[in-house]
Amino acid sequence: WDVHHGNGTQHQYENDPNVLYISIHRHGMFFPGGTDGGADHTGTGTGKGFNVNIAWLSSGAGDLEYIAAFTNVVLPIVYEFCPDLVIVSCGFDSAVHDPLGGQRVSPACFAHMTHMLKAFASGRMILALEGGYNLKTISLCAEEVMRALQDNRLPELKLPSSMKPTFRDSIISSIAHHTSHWKQLRFLQQLPADVEPVIQPPYYEGPPDETHPRDLPEESERDSLESIYILRRYWRRRAQED
Repeated sequence: WDVHHGNGTQHQYENDPNVLYISIHRHGMFFPGGTDGGADHTGTGTGKGFNVNIAWLSSGAGDLEYIAAFTNVVLPIVYEFCPDLVIVSCGFDSAVHDPLGGQRVSPACFAHMTHMLKAFASGRMILALEGGYNLKTISLCAEEVMRALQDNRLPELKLPSSMKPTFRDSIISSIAHHTSHWKQLRFLQQLPADVEPVIQPPYYEGPPDETHPRDLPEESERDSLESIYILRRYWRRRAQED
């Protein structure tokens, strides 16, 4: 769940059917760039279908989007793959208040995602701390993840009722590219077409300071237009292929 696409890990294992790689990340006009982080990159050769990208085309993805990605893509595929070990690139730059990632994932959500992954591989799990550029946010998130690993009671997770269509489309795109590879995805119903934008409240309610800003930097109008253009171009190409 590091906010950046793990392109190095993807290329290392993209032709290996013994390693399932799943990445939830920002894509498009965001580092490391390129096109290999798109949902259409599903692996090569015998590794076809074992590379899963859930690519957000804009900033602002929060608890609802990540839980939806988990329940509709990650968990069904991991369940069918049945891993012997789960390794997480545990970057907290996708957390709320991170000055670089631009996402809104709460510490509580990281705890819930950790808890869900513990159901696999008899709980054998490695979480490698990666990105994160707000020390206070990293501390809060790491604490919740550790508590989840120790089977403590999970914090309450309050999810909004709707998400932006760009995030919903990213999840649907990942499902569409992998239904031919994973039987569990063929039984999923389409996500609700609620297009009302949601602004999630910040997790941290203390006084703002330079290291822990209250509000995340908003994406520029240019970034928004470029994200929309990438999304439209992608679906136009898909329609032509079909």
